[in-house]
Amino acid sequence: MTDNPLYSPEIEEAVIGDLLINPAAFNEIVLDTNDFYIKRHRWIFQAWQKLRENGIFPDIATVVGQLEDDGKLKEVGEAAGVSVFLNRTPNSINAADHVKKLKEFSNYRKVVSNSEKLLREIRNGRNSDEIHAIIDTITNASLGEETQNARYKIRDAAYALQHQQQPEFIVDRLIAPGSVSLLVGPEGVGKTNTVLSCGVCVALEKPWVGFVTKHRKVLVVDEESGDDRMALRFSAALLGELGDEKIKMEYVSLTRFNLRDPVDAVLLQDLIEETGAGLVIIDALVDIMPGGDENAVKDVHPVFMRLRKIAEETKAAIVIIHHTNKAGTYRGSTAMGGAVDLLIMAERKGGNSRIDFEIKKARDIEPFRFAAEMHFSDGQMWLTESEPRDSIKRLGKSQAYVIRHLIENGPSLISEITDHADTCTDEAARRAVYNLANLKMVERIDEGGPGEKATYNLTDNGKKYAEREGITA
Repeated sequence: MTDNPLYSPEIEEAVIGDLLINPAAFNEIVLDTNDFYIKRHRWIFQAWQKLRENGIFPDIATVVGQLEDDGKLKEVGEAAGVSVFLNRTPNSINAADHVKKLKEFSNYRKVVSNSEKLLREIRNGRNSDEIHAIIDTITNASLGEETQNARYKIRDAAYALQHQQQPEFIVDRLIAPGSVSLLVGPEGVGKTNTVLSCGVCVALEKPWVGFVTKHRKVLVVDEESGDDRMALRFSAALLGELGDEKIKMEYVSLTRFNLRDPVDAVLLQDLIEETGAGLVIIDALVDIMPGGDENAVKDVHPVFMRLRKIAEETKAAIVIIHHTNKAGTYRGSTAMGGAVDLLIMAERKGGNSRIDFEIKKARDIEPFRFAAEMHFSDGQMWLTESEPRDSIKRLGKSQAYVIRHLIENGPSLISEITDHADTCTDEAARRAVYNLANLKMVERIDEGGPGEKATYNLTDNGKKYAEREGITA
């Protein structure tokens, strides 16, 4: 059988044989002349079709006669050139399968033809409406007749009852196949390193900060770091998890995908399918919607609709990095939050290594918090599980002042603490010292004898709180 992806002589011959052996098998099957690539096959089909349209039974004799009337009998090899198809197709049992394969080749040719036309129109500077019309044509051709214009599928209760499986997570409780997630945080919080660490663990099927993972190929679409910087970051994350060059994880840099353009959405989907990625990381949202207004629904929503479609059709989980605004929430239109399956906020206090994550929105789970420590050593980077912030009692303003004072000044008399209070009253600072002592975050370190002035210092718990909150001298 031919290896040509655009047509198969054997399949075309089988369909011609089916047409001649059992015309009735094609009462419910629609064929078109362009479904055949080889000219003599087209001429035979046209003769067969004319006979059917004129109410004449199309057998060998009548088809040969019609070809003679059309002046094509000699070109197809006379009567012997028609009857040979009967010898190659002993029966029509597989007619439907033959037609399906014929249609597949026909659709491939349509896609190629329209793709070439699309490239010409883009080079010629055609307007977006004309280009989108060609894209629609390509899409319909690639889908085939059975699914053209099928924008929805009606499901009934029986279908629902047969499909009650719970989501199968790639990263337990967080990332599921076919989902779109948004990781949001301020600049410098460690978002890129976080997702690279997660990606490496998924590719190696290793636990990530306490979450079980399932192996998937990973693709990173880097639109910010550039090839050299991404190579350093990728290798650091890989070495941090003891991975090697055999890992099923790849990246592309500065591709300039613009998902406001449906052409680029098709190209991104092609890339995902080409690599076979099950987890796709995009860094960052602003870079894949250049020129778009993050605050405008009309610019944001189409991008997320395309991401949703890509995730659904490829069954890949897509994780997009995004930035916070001055208020500390995600930057841009609220349509973003509504469009994703998972929205995670990342926060890091001061210059410490601990990152706190809070799930602000999730479709399949109850929101929760988790945390990780980020480590760097000898060209390696890795994350480890840490205690979530919500397990630590949050302190009030006066208590936070006392912690800060002791960090900056070390052991202090209670009078020194109250005299320097700058964010609360003297009395509030005094009460805060006693409250912190009850919480075992500060302790009295003098002998405590008669007339002894009370001197306080931080306990290990107090120092731990200060570190986690980024309170430094």
